[in-house]
Amino acid sequence: MTTITMHSDRLDRNTVTKTIKRNLQKRSGKQWSVSGGMGSVYGWITIIAPKTNWMTHDECRELQELLDLKNVHPQGVDIMASTTAYEEYISRSLGETPVRIAEPYWD
Repeated sequence: MTTITMHSDRLDRNTVTKTIKRNLQKRSGKQWSVSGGMGSVYGWITIIAPKTNWMTHDECRELQELLDLKNVHPQGVDIMASTTAYEEYISRSLGETPVRIAEPYWD
């Protein structure tokens, strides 16, 4: 289990990306692609199957189960740039129920 103190300055995009990737690999045995956005989407994080831009139905279902989500798009899971979203997906990547679910911060 990876320990990160929630509500700290350590919840930067790069640390969260590495933590989620490591947690998913431990739980699934797969090297999921977990990457941070660039430019105007810098704080966002995307999770997708390794070496692909479009996941198969089975890969979507596996990621859906790993993160306990209702559905997963073939282009992956996008995590918005917010501390609450980072905390939520760290918990999900560990197989834990998130304490809080992030809400969009835009209209």
